[in-house]
This record gives sequence, structure tokens and C-alpha cells, in this order.
Amino acid sequence: MIKHGVQKMENEASAGDDVAEITATKEEPESIEKHEKMVVLNPNDYNSWNFLKSHCRDKFGRQMELTQKAIENDPKSYATWYHRYYFFKENKESWFNEHRLCNILLMLDSRNFHCWNYCLRNGFENKLDLHNFSSMHFKDFRDEYLFIDPSDEGVWRSFQKKYANCSMGRLVVDSKRRCTEIEFNKPFVGIININQKRHNVDSVRKRVIINEERIEDIFINGIEMRIEEEFGDGTVEDILKLDGNCIHALKYKLMYSKDKEPVLNHLLKIDPLRRHYYRRLAEDEREYYILRQAAL
Repeated sequence: MIKHGVQKMENEASAGDDVAEITATKEEPESIEKHEKMVVLNPNDYNSWNFLKSHCRDKFGRQMELTQKAIENDPKSYATWYHRYYFFKENKESWFNEHRLCNILLMLDSRNFHCWNYCLRNGFENKLDLHNFSSMHFKDFRDEYLFIDPSDEGVWRSFQKKYANCSMGRLVVDSKRRCTEIEFNKPFVGIININQKRHNVDSVRKRVIINEERIEDIFINGIEMRIEEEFGDGTVEDILKLDGNCIHALKYKLMYSKDKEPVLNHLLKIDPLRRHYYRRLAEDEREYYILRQAAL
């Protein structure tokens, strides 16, 4: 088994030996001990983790110990981190030590997304690293971050996320299909009134298709919504005033601009390697808007 981030010892077993041990363990009779052994041998064994969840709900300390051993073998195992969170969220008496352990892991590998995500779920405060996209979720994004390094794609993704988080969702007008899609940020169920027509959404979903090409007014569960152009606050244009060749700013402008040809030609000139990608963006005739609650 590959042990991520762990130096291989001279007498360490080969991959074949690991497979043989895992196979032999699987053939053992069902027991807690069997599955405890399995999750350390193979931290991605969802079946064994689920078995332990069902049979060891009152063994918090033992489960935290097992996940720590599994993390030593594979610090980027989804199954291990979810199992650890499952038990820790119900018993946070070791909050300080847990935070300290995460800080140590991030010192060893600052881009361990699984550890960052675990910290975020538990509300652990970590230092912001503008060059590490995983850490950007920990702070409210400020547009000033874009001006530090406009060439950093991670910062632009956080910029896009900010627009998503401060709105109810995205409005996509598709003139070819003569319809409008509402992409909600969170699962939605309820009533949508568009152009004084009522649309019932009875099942929970994040995307709703409405057979209306143009929207004059929209109310969601009785709340009036305001429709704004995506990235229409001038930030992208401000970046381009400082650096007219900023590829990421030009890409966003290409996405929301109605006059796409000048932007496309500029991108093709300064970044020809991704010409097919930019042309696909330019061919997209849909219009994108942001839905916000109207001012009271």
C-alpha cells in the first residue's frame, strides 16, 4: 500500500504483501476487530468504516485513534476524514487537540484539501494563504485580493464564489431553447412567480427550468428578487485598466459581455494555446444574471 507522506522503511512490506494481508483479513469472520484492522490496512474501505459507524457509536476515543492511524497511511482518504468528522461533531471535548493536529498536518502538506475541508466543517480558524485555493474558503473574500496577484486563478475562483454566496442563485437566459434556468445556490422547494405566472416546485432541486425567455418580474416564495448582470460591479473592468492582458479578467468579460468578438480576438492573440476553449465560451449565446433580494 502507498503511504502518502510517510518515508518508506527498509524492512517495510511490499505491495504484494499488503494485498495478501488485506485479502486474508477480508476472509476473517465478521467482527469489530476485523473491520478495525481493515480501515488501517486500507483507509478507503467504505464498507468497513460504515460497519464501525453502526457498531461503535459509543466508542469515540477508539474511532478517533483508528482514523489517526489511517490518516498516517493515507492523509487524503475521503472515507477516513468523513468517519472522523462523524464522531467528532458529536463530541468536541478534544477541540484544542484536534485543531492542533490539523495544523501539524497542514504544515506537512499545505494543500491537503481533505484537512482544510475538515477544518472548515469544524470551524477551526486557519491562516489565509492567497496562493492556496483550499484556504480561501476560510475568509470572506474581498475584491482587493484580486489586485494582489490577478494572474492567480484560485483568487478568481474565490471571486466567483463570493458572487454566488451573496445571491440566491443564478439566472441563465437561453434564447436558443427559449427558456430560462434558475440555478439556486441551495436546494429549493416552493413557489416561483415569473411575469405574474405561478410555478410550483414541489420536489427539492437546485435547478428549475421555466419556459420564459424574458423575465420582467420574479418573486420567489413571495419575496421580490432583483436581477443583476453577473460581475457587473466594475471589478473586472478595474483589473483590465491596470492590466489589459489579464487572461482571467478577459475570460470573465468574455462570459458576460454581449459584444464578445473584441474580447475573443484579444484572448486569441495573447493566449492562442487555449483558443478552442475561448471560442466555445464565445459561442455560448446564453446570458447570465445574479438573483438578489430586492431592497425593502
